[in-house]
Amino acid sequence: MVRRDAGSENVIIRDRQVALRSFHHDNMSGENSFTVGRSTANQPIEMVWSFLKRSFTQLWRNIFKNMIDLNLFNNADNLHIQCIRFCFLPVIQMHLDRFRQTWNVHRIRSEPNREVPTGIPNVMFYQPLRYGARDCSCHLACNIAVLDDIADSYTEANPQYGCSREFRDLLELVNGQNLHESDLPASPNDANVLFIEMVSLLDSL
Repeated sequence: MVRRDAGSENVIIRDRQVALRSFHHDNMSGENSFTVGRSTANQPIEMVWSFLKRSFTQLWRNIFKNMIDLNLFNNADNLHIQCIRFCFLPVIQMHLDRFRQTWNVHRIRSEPNREVPTGIPNVMFYQPLRYGARDCSCHLACNIAVLDDIADSYTEANPQYGCSREFRDLLELVNGQNLHESDLPASPNDANVLFIEMVSLLDSL
C-alpha cells in the first residue's frame, strides 16, 4: 500500500498504484492500495522537500526572478516560455539528477524526539531487513509489456526539450540543423546566454 498526502502531484502515483495492484486479490489490492493522509505525518518526504528547497529550488527561483526584474524574461510571452524551457530544462534536470544521487547515498542521522528513519536511503530501500524493517515488495503478476501499457495509459510523455513541436521545428528552421546536433547548455550561465541570443534572434524574425 502507498500512503501520500492530498497534493495534486500524487494523482499519477495513485492511478499507477491502483492499476498495478488491480492484478492482486488481497484485502489491500485495487482502490485499497492507496491511502491519503496529512502531509505533516509524512516526515521523511517533507524533510527531503525542505532540503531540496534550501539547496536547489530557491536558487532557480532567484535566477528567474532576476531575469524578470532585468526585463530579460517575460513570463507572459509564450515565445519566452518556450525559450526558457529549451535553454534551462537540461541544466535543471542535470542538477536534479545530481541532487538525487547525493541524497540517496548520504546518511540520515537520528534526531532526538523525532521518529524518522535513519541510515542510507539506497540501502534502506533495497535492504530493509538490515534496519529491522519489513520487506514490503511483492511479485507483480504481469510482465514488462503490461507495465509499458499502464505507463502509456496513465502518463503523458514529456515534450522533447520541454517545448512544443512547433517551437522545435522553428528552431531547426532558423538554425538550419537538427536539434540533436546542437550543444545543450551545461550551466545556468550558459543557459542564460543562449536564452538571450535565442530571444533576440526570434524577436527579429
